[in-house]
Amino acid sequence: MRDRFEDAVLDSETRQLFLRGEEVHLRPKAFQILGLLILNRPKVLSKNEIHEELWPGTFVSDGRSPA
Repeated sequence: MRDRFEDAVLDSETRQLFLRGEEVHLRPKAFQILGLLILNRPKVLSKNEIHEELWPGTFVSDGRSPA
């Protein structure tokens, strides 16, 4: 399925993002986040909703741990 927004097209079947006709490479998790946000628009998703969808059953921290 292709979703258009502004100058971009997200193709969930081929897992490709195009910006002004040029393919933009995204890491898998970035693609998942973008797809999730587009799927749920215009609703705003909370951080918890995103976490539960993309990292179910895991602990995710907002920052880096000290070195």
